Amino acid sequence: MELKIVSAVENPLLKRKHIVGNLVFPGEKTPSNKDVVVAVAKATGGKEDAVAVRRIETAFGSTTAALDAYVYESKELLDKTEARPKKKEAPKPAEGS
Repeated sequence: MELKIVSAVENPLLKRKHIVGNLVFPGEKTPSNKDVVVAVAKATGGKEDAVAVRRIETAFGSTTAALDAYVYESKELLDKTEARPKKKEAPKPAEGS
């Protein structure tokens, strides 16, 4: 898998870099988020735990994909800024049954 960074925009207010790039993965399946996090961290010099992948978009049958990611200065900043998925609550049993 090869990562080509198209643009890297610094955002000093949120202390992060917005990375836009292209992934090339001939003869392989679409890379997972974990694989992309490792590639982005390696290409930008950031830490793996401070990278948030926002989008990996590929066309059907294509061996290239578009990528959006954020590289934060620290894991704490990532945790404060990025939205977390909501936990699903177990359904409550019906009363009177």
